[in-house]
Amino acid sequence: MVHKGKPEGKTKFSQLPAFRVGLLLVIFLAAFALVQQLSVPETFGQYGYYRGDNVSEWAGMEVSYAEETNTCSACHAEKYNTFKQTEHGQMQCQTCHGAAKEHTLDPGTTKPTIEPSREFCGNCHFELEGRKETVIKQVGLDHNGETNCVKCHDPHEPWSMFGGGK
Repeated sequence: MVHKGKPEGKTKFSQLPAFRVGLLLVIFLAAFALVQQLSVPETFGQYGYYRGDNVSEWAGMEVSYAEETNTCSACHAEKYNTFKQTEHGQMQCQTCHGAAKEHTLDPGTTKPTIEPSREFCGNCHFELEGRKETVIKQVGLDHNGETNCVKCHDPHEPWSMFGGGK
């Protein structure tokens, strides 16, 4: 039986599998380029690889950290002075206790807290390749099982509890 309209053995170029795959690839790349152009902010690249609006957005954010100099020591002088003599003494209080501006404005309502988990202390103290032992005391992940660090170590006087030593 002979088909009318198209000679046998000849295929249109647009019907070849390679053409169809290529066409899909071109459509995909065009769609990707369009989505990328629509999603990139106008000020992107204003400051190198950064978005210019980012500066004004950060400047418009409300400050949540207290001015540290003399703020904590004004009410917590004894603890502050003891803390400043320890290994952690070079750190700011809000490094561990979090943002404290609200606490300084109304101490009775808001209390700074500290995360008591091993993972929190481990952010600085778990062994890490390239972290110098002389800069930050490091402990292995298996140090004292799953016990939270603050069960044995007072963060304000790390070596004072349970006869710990350097």
